Amino acid sequence: MFTNIYNSEKVPIYCKICFCVYIRFVYNNYKDMKKYLVPYIWLVVIFIFGCSTASNERIKDINLKVNELSNLTQALEKRIDDLSRSVSLIVNDGNELHNKMDDVKNSSKEIKQKFEEAEVISKNLNERINNMETNYKAIDEDFKKRMDDIQKAEIDLSNRLEMMNLGIKEEVKDKAASPTAP
Repeated sequence: MFTNIYNSEKVPIYCKICFCVYIRFVYNNYKDMKKYLVPYIWLVVIFIFGCSTASNERIKDINLKVNELSNLTQALEKRIDDLSRSVSLIVNDGNELHNKMDDVKNSSKEIKQKFEEAEVISKNLNERINNMETNYKAIDEDFKKRMDDIQKAEIDLSNRLEMMNLGIKEEVKDKAASPTAP
């Protein structure tokens, strides 16, 4: 206990000296305490006064440190408040971005569905065009065949008409050549 007080850096030097003198005095004169009662009491009073002075200095030091810590605490509280505001702003921005991403996902799903619908329509149109092309080719071939048939029939009719004209001309010649006509 005494060594802690003696080795403590917070205790002033005169308090340490008084303590050493007191211990030395008591050690040397413990048999004649009555004889040295007044110096003994004075040494105790000086020691207590020195320790109380030391404790006053400690209190002042502690108060300064408490004030520094309170100032530091207030500064840290302000920084924490600023950081919490920043964090809340970041969280709000993150929530907005998350909502926008959900909107984009929904929009992309809708766009994907519309592309799929467009692909289906495109395939249907392509099939229809191919069918129309096939139908056109079939109709064109049929039309050409009919045109050929019509041309053949026209030629045949033309030939017949000529034959009929020739036959009529021959009959007219024969009738004109034969006077016996009724």
